[in-house]
Amino acid sequence: MKSSKYDAAFVKKNVIGPNSMKIVEEMAESLKLEKGMRVLDPD
Repeated sequence: MKSSKYDAAFVKKNVIGPNSMKIVEEMAESLKLEKGMRVLDPD
């Protein structure tokens, strides 16, 4: 997952709650994306 590449020390220092990026990535795995669809890249 892309979120696993983030600096762990930075994430731990600045965590306010659950890792929202990881949650979004996990939820997106179940989406049926088709050609021509637009996807917001939160990066």
